[in-house]
Amino acid sequence: MANRPNEIERKRLIKEYRTLADGITSILFRMDPVGIAVDNPHTDEYASEAAMIARFLPEAKDTEDVERAVREVFLRQFGEPLLGPITQYRDIALEIWRFTSEVRKAASG
Repeated sequence: MANRPNEIERKRLIKEYRTLADGITSILFRMDPVGIAVDNPHTDEYASEAAMIARFLPEAKDTEDVERAVREVFLRQFGEPLLGPITQYRDIALEIWRFTSEVRKAASG
């Protein structure tokens, strides 16, 4: 069993997770894979999906892992594949992977 993080590490992890979840929410809202952002002032519409994806990111080794996570989350949440082409999963995963890499780089440097 891994040691529990100390208070400073715990606060850093919470901040990083919030940053990831907020950024992923923004990406999903902008890319709007299920069409709920059109003319919608509530930019947090994808917050629960973003949080689910963010929980998976520590285990992701590449964009293919992120793509699988995005696909699984949307299938679980909406019960059917995303509207539009299957490549939409890939495009979303690439955006999330780039964002995640930036966040991790900033946190370590």
